[in-house]
Amino acid sequence: NADIDVSADEGDSYSWVGTISAASVMGVTDQTVAAGPAHLWDWRSTLEVTMLNDAMWLDSRPAAAVLAGANLALVGDEIIQFAEATPVAPGRFRLSGLLRGRRGSEAEIGRHAVGERFVLFDMDRLFAFDPPVDATARSFQFRASHRSGAANSFATIVPVGRALQSLAPAQLRL
Repeated sequence: NADIDVSADEGDSYSWVGTISAASVMGVTDQTVAAGPAHLWDWRSTLEVTMLNDAMWLDSRPAAAVLAGANLALVGDEIIQFAEATPVAPGRFRLSGLLRGRRGSEAEIGRHAVGERFVLFDMDRLFAFDPPVDATARSFQFRASHRSGAANSFATIVPVGRALQSLAPAQLRL
């Protein structure tokens, strides 16, 4: 377990925002993923990822489960979903059946590099951090205080306000 604290004053003071009970499944990309459609299944593109340790595992899910929110992941700055996760080596998977540009991240499609972060969103392991609207472009420092005695982990996040943007119009007619 790790307690998560946040600082809005460059680390001078911290306040508790939640507790994480288990590590998220995460890794790095082993290849770039080409641009693909934002509103259709992408069965042509594949993405290979290596997990941070061999105990981390990815599962294939049926299309209906993916459409209901399963296998949601962050790749670089793009949010994707995947139907197929095929193990290709210990701790390494090939992902296919992709849904791209999820949750407003369409602009990130095709902007990928080797070695980008991969984080599987597990709703049981996430907690919400909802900064005030005027916090856009301010820096927040997060600290994970591990109960096991492991060294503290730090990360700096700058909210860009993407969730505040209007959704793209659909089915426009003249």
